[in-house]
Amino acid sequence: MSENRSRKWLKISCIGCVGLPCVGLMLTFGWVKCQVGKIGDQLPKELAALKKMGVPTEPADLAPNPPIPTGQNAGVLLEELIAELKELRNDANYKKAYNELSSNRKANPEDNPLVVTAIAQFGGYLKKADRLGSFRRLDFHRDYSLGASLMFPEYADIKEIAKWQAARSRLYIKEGNLSGSLSALRSIFAMARQCFDEPTIISALVGIAIDAIGQRAFETHLEAIKANQPALAEARNMLESFQSDFNLKWSLAGEVIMGRIYIQSLRKWNDAMWMDSEGGYETEPSRPDPIDRMTLGDPSVRRMFEAKYLELWRKAHEQMPKSNSDWKGIGKAMATIEKTLENDNSAENYLNQILYPVFGQFANAAGLFQARYRLSLLSIRLLQDRVRGLPTDLTRYGQLAIDPMDGKPIRYIRKGGGFKIWSVGRDEVDNKGAKYYPGSGMSNQNVDEVMYFFYPEKAPPPRFQAGGMSTTTPIGGPPTAGTYSP
Repeated sequence: MSENRSRKWLKISCIGCVGLPCVGLMLTFGWVKCQVGKIGDQLPKELAALKKMGVPTEPADLAPNPPIPTGQNAGVLLEELIAELKELRNDANYKKAYNELSSNRKANPEDNPLVVTAIAQFGGYLKKADRLGSFRRLDFHRDYSLGASLMFPEYADIKEIAKWQAARSRLYIKEGNLSGSLSALRSIFAMARQCFDEPTIISALVGIAIDAIGQRAFETHLEAIKANQPALAEARNMLESFQSDFNLKWSLAGEVIMGRIYIQSLRKWNDAMWMDSEGGYETEPSRPDPIDRMTLGDPSVRRMFEAKYLELWRKAHEQMPKSNSDWKGIGKAMATIEKTLENDNSAENYLNQILYPVFGQFANAAGLFQARYRLSLLSIRLLQDRVRGLPTDLTRYGQLAIDPMDGKPIRYIRKGGGFKIWSVGRDEVDNKGAKYYPGSGMSNQNVDEVMYFFYPEKAPPPRFQAGGMSTTTPIGGPPTAGTYSP
């Protein structure tokens, strides 16, 4: 958040603390008479415009249509797993092991005796979590009419399950149980995409974080099976069963509606949560300020703020690209609107400056999600093709070999009998394949997203020409149409 916006919010928080003279009151009332009705009358038009664009505007619009049958709803199984997880946390052994799993980032979880013992002790629970891999849809039946009061307590629990599944996958690899490892990984990737069904930014970010947990464990899985062609085929089938992107506009839908409801619920400035100069939130103490109470207690004033809020979202959607998954285009549109928002110091824009989210990191995270997926699937393709000679470049893999972070080909070098590929990562700068390692003390900002598989033997002679294919179709040949989303 910018310093300018923080100062503005603090200024609003102080209204009434210093008092206003009678002249100020008269000017305020004059402003209300001139502006409130004029702007509030635009509310029906703004609602109609958003609906015409297909943007949800009512809580009921966020429900799955058609409803997800109970037997196909991952939310039902997750609720069962979360209830059991709360019971497991009462076990001292579980708590100690999870503390090790979540805090000791330098040691490999599969090498930690406490973690290994816990996976064996609670194996039945974790095996039940494998069933999540067969679900593709999620509905927790949330009440979006609660607006900003709506909580999402399940997400911390889902991430905890994902961490256990990742550790379990690595432990299975160590034991040589490839099918067990793949089953655990499938449940992680499924959970990530199940989160995308929920129409909020926080849901998408949690899904992306869970996918990252799975991708790190999947890299260990690929290293173990890099010369095992049947296992590579299974891993490829599993990964291609999941999409590499998601509907970013859907992730914004809940933000529009919950913001509307938040404005409708306000009755006085004391009801609002104000951001302080440190970026946290604080509730203002109650105060007998007639101006505050009159302003938000008047339905026509709330109607004015709601119209301005929807106008902001309408302009944002007008500037968005047609593709629901174009993270760069959507991020650019949101940044443009945010800049306009910063420069609008009108009184009717106050709530917009508070409610409108910051999208830079969200859009960038969506790009990283796509990049990691492509790197993993591209690695499998290369490992499959390696038996007949690695290609000299990646052009034969089409869109799969394009880095979503900068639109250029994914970087690729051959070394020995293996290869290294990388995306430019979150900073969108090619750091020459510099890789971030948890616990290394290095920043995760100026690094790339990297996967590499090196072999001690001498590289086999390349049989592909640039942009071409071998005369015999390679094992990792072109994917079946529609198996992955470019």
